[in-house]
Amino acid sequence: AEAHSELGAYARKSGIEELWTVGEFVRLSAREFGSGARHFNDKDSAINCCLQKLRSGVTLLVKGSRRAGLDEIITAIASGSAKHQ
Repeated sequence: AEAHSELGAYARKSGIEELWTVGEFVRLSAREFGSGARHFNDKDSAINCCLQKLRSGVTLLVKGSRRAGLDEIITAIASGSAKHQ
């Protein structure tokens, strides 16, 4: 838990403008990041928001364990569809 809180603080200090998190454990990262953080309870919610909000010139970093399945977010964004497997 402490590592997730530290991650949010580190992201803020590093100049990251927004931090979007998915899943229960990283909720602490979003809380520590503060204003500009957005937490999603599931991947589908994050995918839908990405498809609505992302635009040309925006850099997106998706970071998570393979077990978390966050690669599904990249697949959905690349295909332009929230329907994924």
